[in-house]
Amino acid sequence: MKIIDKKGISGLIERMLYIILTGGVLIMISLPFMLKYVLMSSLRVNFIDIESFWYLFIIIFLEISGVVAAFIILQALLLFKNINNDNPFSGKSYIYLKRTSVFCLIESILYLIKIILFNSLFTMVIFMIFIILWLLILVLAELFKKAKDYKDENDLTI
Repeated sequence: MKIIDKKGISGLIERMLYIILTGGVLIMISLPFMLKYVLMSSLRVNFIDIESFWYLFIIIFLEISGVVAAFIILQALLLFKNINNDNPFSGKSYIYLKRTSVFCLIESILYLIKIILFNSLFTMVIFMIFIILWLLILVLAELFKKAKDYKDENDLTI
């Protein structure tokens, strides 16, 4: 089985990213209803004050975080389309990775705000994951840029 091919592992990842993106959008649409249900069932509360600060904070935080995560998945999808079209070391790949690193930084800032206002162990773990992803993808973007430059230089060589 090929790894980098539309019928290989990278093609499978591309198809999975479509499913994940679609599922994420559906979750963000249903989030206010799901959150109310989860809070009522887990906290055994019969009534959730929809206008309470914490409920609104959690809804707004999760929606913004979800939109940023959707942009991360979209950039990954575009990157894998580029890879599967046999053009991995192009300027587009660099741009997709650079944008992904910025979105990871934005997510980490969002989770830092949540740590300050509404902390949990899970929030701190997610914050650290996004910091690590930001730095890792930033380095990968520069690596792809270098590979593109070498490829361009090689293409000019007769």
